[in-house]
Order: sequence, then structure tokens, then C-alpha cells
Amino acid sequence: ETMGCATTICTDKTGTLTANKMTARAMYTNEKDHVCPDPNVTLGSVLQDSLGNHILDVIANLISIATMNESVLNFADSSKKVIGSKGNPTECALLYLVEELGFHYIDIRNTTRGRSDAANLSTYLADGKQ
Repeated sequence: ETMGCATTICTDKTGTLTANKMTARAMYTNEKDHVCPDPNVTLGSVLQDSLGNHILDVIANLISIATMNESVLNFADSSKKVIGSKGNPTECALLYLVEELGFHYIDIRNTTRGRSDAANLSTYLADGKQ
């Protein structure tokens, strides 16, 4: 078949055509799998429908802080619309999830960077003890 004016073709190791974009489609939290049932439904909307605001805030903070500073999303001028990404594709997909949840990962990173009270290490166990 003819490819027209294609300049780049991306495939995975099995030869499947891809767009070289990753999207978060499932998450396990609160002892439950949260899965997108439809390709037109975002994980952000699934999580917003099934989790409380406090849990969403924790998820957004964990992702924003745990991802590398080299992974970033590109936004349209003066808007929060994501137009691209740079860095680790998995981390960029997770940062996009933070934006879908209504948080801004840059704001979260900026509020925790350099704070001595935010620089601590905790271990959370399944039985709720710390």
C-alpha cells in the first residue's frame, strides 16, 4: 500500500504501528483496580468518579514529586492545554494524568522544592502502621 507523504513510521518490537505516545490507562489504589473501559474515557475521569478528593490529591503529589525533573509536559501559550512532552514517556504519561485530575504538576513541584519540612522519608505499610 502507498504511504502518501509519511515522513516517520513508528513500530514496536512486534511491528505494531504506534504514535509513540503513552497514556495511563489503569491504576491500582485503595485495594481496587481502576481501568478505562473505553478508549475514549480517560483514566483521570475514571479516578475522579471513583475516588475522593484527598486520594486524588495524594496521587497527584506522589506522581509530581516522584517523577524526574527531566520529564516535562509542554503547554500552549498561557493555557494549561498540553501540546507535547519531553523526557521519559512513562513519566510523561503519568504527568499528563496529574493534569487530567485537575492538578498542575509544576505547581506541586514548585511548592515542595527546597522545603525542609517536605524533605522526609516515610514508609507506608498495608496494615496502616507507619
